[in-house]
Amino acid sequence: MRNRASPRLILIGAFGAVWAVALAFVVTTGSGTDIRGARAPERSAQPQEVADGPAPRAVDEPDAYRPLPKSRPTVVETEAGVPSAEQGDEQAAPEESQGSGDPARPPSDEEIRAELDQLKGYYASLPAQLSPAAEAGRYELTAGQLDGLTGWQSSVASVYFDYGGPLACGGRLRRDQFGVANKNLPCGTMVTFRYGGKALRVPVIDRGPYIKGREWDLTGALAIALRFPGLGPIEWTLG
Repeated sequence: MRNRASPRLILIGAFGAVWAVALAFVVTTGSGTDIRGARAPERSAQPQEVADGPAPRAVDEPDAYRPLPKSRPTVVETEAGVPSAEQGDEQAAPEESQGSGDPARPPSDEEIRAELDQLKGYYASLPAQLSPAAEAGRYELTAGQLDGLTGWQSSVASVYFDYGGPLACGGRLRRDQFGVANKNLPCGTMVTFRYGGKALRVPVIDRGPYIKGREWDLTGALAIALRFPGLGPIEWTLG
């Protein structure tokens, strides 16, 4: 008697064969890119763009805290910037001398002007954007702001160059720093100076000068920006 396969087994075998054929078709045709996400398309490698930020300064102020080389003139004046009748008691007090200057003898008019010329020559050797004249715009007042200022006075001012020395109001003096020294005004007090038709508003950053007849010590950068000659009368007002 010959055995016969049952209809159920035949049906299962046929279904399995169809399923195997369908599965093989999917495998062979779906091995590439699948729009449903079976495999993400490959992206061509492209360099990433770097966002543009604020442009840095082309050159930083070199040796900002380093003192100027000492090249004092040989001619020494009897006193600095005050009437000769008062020259007997105008030596700087040793305990009150400022910065790194010599407390025994204040610089003469000629020495101050020589150091200011030396500072101008130093800035002439640097890129123009580092010059005090280029930086002065941050401190310059508009015509409208000047019109609102009153109480102008005139006092004798000088310039000091104790770069790297400590400031009474904190920090150390830089060659490119805009500010002024005064004996009494609180640190940070804003003072407007006017000279030769130009006006700049700067803060009090230090104490001094301790020489009779002088009220202000301008930083070298401020003096250059104002075209102040180094020692003499200057107009000023608070605010």
